[in-house]
Amino acid sequence: MTKRNKTNHPSVILFLYHQLVKFKVRGPNDSLGDEFVTKIADSCAQLRILTIARIEQVSRKPLMRVAQQCANIFKLDVSYTQIDDTTVHAIFRHLTALVRANFSGCKPLTDDCLHVLAPDNLLGQTEATSLCGPKLKMLNFSWCNKISAPALLRLRNCRPSLVLFDYYNEKV
Repeated sequence: MTKRNKTNHPSVILFLYHQLVKFKVRGPNDSLGDEFVTKIADSCAQLRILTIARIEQVSRKPLMRVAQQCANIFKLDVSYTQIDDTTVHAIFRHLTALVRANFSGCKPLTDDCLHVLAPDNLLGQTEATSLCGPKLKMLNFSWCNKISAPALLRLRNCRPSLVLFDYYNEKV
């Protein structure tokens, strides 16, 4: 392994940059998996921008840990990963600074992931508007097969300033 490869390995990057504010990786990447994402959560509390796109070997548990421990993230791209509705709920509950999130291609997601932001009853409405804070501006759900147009429309009605992208990557 050359010196350059040693210093570019993801674990070395985390060691050198424990105050990391921006981390972007698009897969496939054999070095990036659950263990590495857990290290990001544990080491990078100041993280503001996180892109872990097209990394299929990353599961929901480390991404939930990122949501719980990296509350400063305002831009998140977990497109084409295997996250589920529970992970999205954690993201919406813990990332109060979130402005933009890209969930495109996350096939396991269903209408239920939107329920915390657009509840069916008025009692849940107060809590829903506090999730993610008022800063949330854009959510992308393109190529998410199990998220319906009515669910996106309900969310659009609850949060009119939110820009939403549907299955076909069109604005709702």
